[in-house]
Amino acid sequence: MKRPPDKKPPMVAAMQVANEVSTIGMSFALPPLGGYWLDWKLGTSPWLVLVGAALGFVVGMKMIFELTKRLGNSNTSNFKPNGPHSKENRSSQNDSSTSSSPPSDTGPSDTKK
Repeated sequence: MKRPPDKKPPMVAAMQVANEVSTIGMSFALPPLGGYWLDWKLGTSPWLVLVGAALGFVVGMKMIFELTKRLGNSNTSNFKPNGPHSKENRSSQNDSSTSSSPPSDTGPSDTKK
């Protein structure tokens, strides 16, 4: 039995996600570490750490943005919001609120004599 070409085995998909996450983490961590090492060698502390941190932040955020853009493009056709703020739930809540009566207090009364 052959798999459709666009379907990946679950392990392959999991390994791709792990690869993306570790690559993004390394892009945040390695530039400041490299800056720390260069500061130690050159005696320019803390300037190269700060440059490395800024560079790592910019590169890491760019990678996160590209990943979310890629994931968003692949899932938008199947995405159906079903939370409390979705369009379908708002319209059904409005319909039910106009036809229902306010709740009545049918609990036991607490009267003491």
